[in-house]
Amino acid sequence: MKKTIVTLLVVAVALFAAPSLFAQETVTDIFGIEVGTFVGYNFATEDIGAGQTLAMTFGLGEQSEIAMMFIAGAAPNMPNFSLIRMSYYLMDEVGFRVYAGSSGANVASGFGIFSYPVRRSFGDGALTTALGLGLDYLVPDVSGAIEDGVLGVGLNATIAF
Repeated sequence: MKKTIVTLLVVAVALFAAPSLFAQETVTDIFGIEVGTFVGYNFATEDIGAGQTLAMTFGLGEQSEIAMMFIAGAAPNMPNFSLIRMSYYLMDEVGFRVYAGSSGANVASGFGIFSYPVRRSFGDGALTTALGLGLDYLVPDVSGAIEDGVLGVGLNATIAF
């Protein structure tokens, strides 16, 4: 069951990565703050966990941004994560992201897809607010079993310049 879900996630991400010619602009031009919540199924404990997210994002160009992201989870079902997140906007309203960082003393990584369906810009785009949704698979220990990760859904609010 675990391997089937991981395989389906990889196939879904590959399908979203194909049409990268239709990229949209990032939410963050220079700097942004993102706060939200993350709820997921932990395959190691076979239970649902939740956590709060905080990210500081930096725009890298018209189609990519990088962020320092932190997830404060309720152990044992949601580990704490400190991650660097690289986001690439593939097509209108959809993007792909990869993670690298730590979970406690372990090396963590992950990948996911996201969308910002609600977005508003003020003052010729100088200030942007957005509501984002994401589906991510995070692995708290890459030296262990990769199929013992957390498959989660995130909801966040962003304010960016």
